[in-house]
Amino acid sequence: QGVPVDLSVTGLMNNSQLLSIMIESKIFQSVYQKIRACLYNWICAFCHFTSLTFSLTHARISITLSIDLIS
Repeated sequence: QGVPVDLSVTGLMNNSQLLSIMIESKIFQSVYQKIRACLYNWICAFCHFTSLTFSLTHARISITLSIDLIS
C-alpha cells in the first residue's frame, strides 16, 4: 500500500511531453517539498505509482496518486 499524496503539477508542454515541472507535494506532515525534475525521472527515482489519475487542462496537470516511498 502506498502513501496517499496530492500533487499539483504545472509545466511546459511540447509534443505531448512535459519537459520540466514543478511538483509541490505534501508528503510528511505539514512539510512541503518542491521538486523540479523531469516527470519520468522523478517517478523512477522516488517512487512507483500504485494508482494514478490524470486530468489535463491546457498546460496544467492535476495528479492524484498513491506512492511507495523508497526508504
